[in-house]
Amino acid sequence: MTNHDTQHRPVRIDPSACIDPTVVIGPGVSVGPCVVIGQGSTIGENAVIHAGAVIGRFCKLGRDNVIHPRVVLYDDCTLGDRVIVHSGAVLGADGFGYRTQQGRHVKVPQLGSVEIEDDVEIGVGSAVDRGTFGPTRIGAGTKIDNLVQVGHNCQIGKNNLLGNQVGIAGSCVTGDNVTIANRVGVADHLRIGAGAFLVSGSGVTNDIQEGTRVSGYPARREEDVERALADAAALPGLREDVRRISEYLGRSSGPAAQDDESVRTPAPR
Repeated sequence: MTNHDTQHRPVRIDPSACIDPTVVIGPGVSVGPCVVIGQGSTIGENAVIHAGAVIGRFCKLGRDNVIHPRVVLYDDCTLGDRVIVHSGAVLGADGFGYRTQQGRHVKVPQLGSVEIEDDVEIGVGSAVDRGTFGPTRIGAGTKIDNLVQVGHNCQIGKNNLLGNQVGIAGSCVTGDNVTIANRVGVADHLRIGAGAFLVSGSGVTNDIQEGTRVSGYPARREEDVERALADAAALPGLREDVRRISEYLGRSSGPAAQDDESVRTPAPR
C-alpha cells in the first residue's frame, strides 16, 4: 500500500455530499459524491474524502488525510496528519464487550473513542474498535494491512507492522517497531514488547518480551520451536530403539532366563 498523490486532485465539495452546518472544513479539501459528515467534525487542510465515506459526529481529521470510498468513521474518532484509510475500513465501532447476566449476554456500553496518530495507513476491510472508557490508540507510523481486527482498548505502538488477517483481542499493548505477520492471533490483555517479531500463523497466549521472535501455537521463541521440531523428527528412531530394548528385556525376564537363574541359585541346606 502506498500513499496517493493528492496534489493534482480537483478541490471541490460534491453537491450530493451531506455535511452538517457545524462542520469545519480546512482549505484545499476535496469531498466526493454522497459523503456524509456529522455534527461538530473538523476536516484538516488538503484532505481527500472519497465517494460514499461516512464521518460521524465530533471527529477530528488532520491535514493531508486520504479517506477512501465507503470508509466509516463512527463518532469521536481522531486522525492525525497524513493518515490513509482504505475502502471498507471501519474505525470506532463498538468493542466486543458483554457480561453474562441470568444466562443472557448483556452489552457493556462502549463509551471510549479511537485515536489514530500521524502517518498511519489502514488497509481494506480492517476494523479498529473504540475503547470501553478511554481511547483505542494506533501509534504514529504504524501500517495495517487488509482484513485486520484491532480490539477495544488496545494500545498499538509506533511503527508497528500488522499483516493481513491479524486479530488482536481487546486491551493488548504493543511496543514500538513490533512486526505481527499475517494470520497471527493475539489473545486479550497481553503485552508485546518493543521490536518483537510474531511469525506468520502464530497463536499468542502469553506476553512476549521485547526483541523476541516467536512462532507456533502457543507462540514460543523460534529457537525453542526449531529445537522441538528437531526432537520430533528423531522420534521414529527413538521409538524403534525403545522397541528393541523392550524385546531384549522381555527375553531377559522370560522363562528361559528364570531357568538359568534357578540353576545358579544354591540349593537350601
